[in-house]
Amino acid sequence: MKNLALMYVRRFVLQILFQLSPQRAHFYVRYAVLERNIQIDGTLFVLHNAGLFSCFMTTMWGVIEATYHGHAVQQIDSRLGIQAFTNSSNQSIWNILFNAPPKSAKSKLDPLPININPFYHHGTYVDIVQRHLGIDWMRWYFTTYMSPSERVLERSRFFADKYSIRHGDSAAVLIRGTDKHTEVTPVGLSAYFAIVDHLFAAGDIQKIIIQTDQRQYRDAFIAQYGVRCEYLSELPVTKGSIVMHDTVGIISDRESFAVDLYAMCLALSESKVVITCTSNVGFFLSAHALIRGSRVIQLP
Repeated sequence: MKNLALMYVRRFVLQILFQLSPQRAHFYVRYAVLERNIQIDGTLFVLHNAGLFSCFMTTMWGVIEATYHGHAVQQIDSRLGIQAFTNSSNQSIWNILFNAPPKSAKSKLDPLPININPFYHHGTYVDIVQRHLGIDWMRWYFTTYMSPSERVLERSRFFADKYSIRHGDSAAVLIRGTDKHTEVTPVGLSAYFAIVDHLFAAGDIQKIIIQTDQRQYRDAFIAQYGVRCEYLSELPVTKGSIVMHDTVGIISDRESFAVDLYAMCLALSESKVVITCTSNVGFFLSAHALIRGSRVIQLP
């Protein structure tokens, strides 16, 4: 109880810091929370409250740092974080999306060096997954801490079957819209079109599946490629610039939205080619695709 109360105090401090200065808040997350660590008696507490895949990224770094310091993370508790994707307070969406880690979750691999830049979602995914983190480490991490629940797997199978993703003739195109321009410089759609045109001309693919939160991007791809372009109609889009989980009136069931987002990631990773923007979603989609042996093309 004392430990949980401490987590609430840290979360309150973090909220105040974000109001005063986002830079100070990020400094606090990096050095006071992640490193000291949300890790208590084998439990990694998730304090981050942002986009779903942003929370996935900071949690992964919490595990990396805990492992580096010789602490085995036996379970992950997100009751204090990822609040935009729960239907009720004090709910751990992590336990809905993922199976519990095995009783002995300590990695048999050497711990990763602590000085690896934690903001890797702005880096080159092929290098990060295959060289910096390593395919073996990423596979271990996904198997241990992000093993999808049956509910997620069922939804992933639904997407893969409905959109025939496993046929080996499709390319998944991921473009984050809304607020992503505040983090990375946007790439014009013409750059994506050029890559897709080349893949079609070479006979590498027969169709594309566009996944975006921006309605205008989706409409542009449909206008460009017609029946050769599909999209997951189950996932919402917006014409605005407010991030999806903060847009009023779009998401009625936040828990199901979280399930669909990760199920989408798993399903699209089975595509023959993944063309992705630079974003947290792009990192996890690319990591799964590279583990499967798919080709990944990243912009910028």
